[in-house]
Amino acid sequence: MGTPTNLLPNALYFTIAQLYPDAEPYEHRLGFPAYKVPCDAPHGTFDYTFGNVTIKVSFQESLWKDPKTGICTFGFSLGPQDTGKIPFILAAAFMRGAYMAFDLDNDEIWMGETADCGSNIVPVGKGKDAVPVVPGCGSGIGDKPKPTRTGYKPPPAPTALERGDFVY
Repeated sequence: MGTPTNLLPNALYFTIAQLYPDAEPYEHRLGFPAYKVPCDAPHGTFDYTFGNVTIKVSFQESLWKDPKTGICTFGFSLGPQDTGKIPFILAAAFMRGAYMAFDLDNDEIWMGETADCGSNIVPVGKGKDAVPVVPGCGSGIGDKPKPTRTGYKPPPAPTALERGDFVY
């Protein structure tokens, strides 16, 4: 189970909300502060930078429409990060703009911006640098940069969460 919106610490969430065009504060149906935005998003992108890789996700791709209320939000929500129990969570609102390859054998994450790469599935091999290079598809062969290793290090083991730490 995932989350449709990126979960952010309070300070970052409220900073983005103040900068997003036409964002209006409201109380979410579950009782926490939130921001609604027009469902017809303005032009622009959220730019996520990891080392020398930048993933740009359009405002339109970042929108999330609450199926129960019909209210659109800008793809970010307040999360329990400020309690120190979990890190930032980049969710569907981020993943729609990124190609991600998780190489668990080598503790590497490869990423690049989305592109129309056709419908041929290319498997990831085994061993160091096993993520394949696909010509013309954000691989550095053609018009876009090669997805780059992020230097990901697995986080420490999570602490047990108490019932009620999350609101569903």
